[in-house]
Amino acid sequence: MNFIAGAVNSGRLTVGFVYANEFLTPHWQMVFGTIYGFFDGFDTMIIVLYFDFVSKHYVYIASMCLVLGTISVFSSLFVLDESPLWQLKMGKIPEA
Repeated sequence: MNFIAGAVNSGRLTVGFVYANEFLTPHWQMVFGTIYGFFDGFDTMIIVLYFDFVSKHYVYIASMCLVLGTISVFSSLFVLDESPLWQLKMGKIPEA
């Protein structure tokens, strides 16, 4: 399970980062990139510390990640619009 999570992690982080940056102005893109990079390393560190000091059982973390991932997917499918940059490229100027 950890191997699969690690294998898909780089694609997930890259797509999420690029998608989120399309909604921001250039100044806020730098700020967001710094915060995003910090939390990318921070969550990995928390998981390592959890396995080292709290418990060797992964079910609690996996369950939490499954719930948060499901909420994230459904919110992005049904709540979020396409990015403004994509709408401009497709000629949908009023929607952008």
